[in-house]
Amino acid sequence: MNLEGEIDAAKIAEINRVIGQLIKGEMFGLILNFESVEHVNFTVLSSLIDERKRMQSFGGDIRLAGMSDYVKNIF
Repeated sequence: MNLEGEIDAAKIAEINRVIGQLIKGEMFGLILNFESVEHVNFTVLSSLIDERKRMQSFGGDIRLAGMSDYVKNIF
């Protein structure tokens, strides 16, 4: 899933929806591409961790890719 701009509560809600659809379709892996992300609101990180745990409970995982040094520092 390609992300862009700022990752805020609205974007996390969209990610949660996509994860729900993936699980429903018995697909348990997701790569989040942060290449075009400018900022991540740190308050949404706990939700992202919860979603990763949910995917892992089905034997899958969420991977993060393409993060700038700035975004990595937020994590």
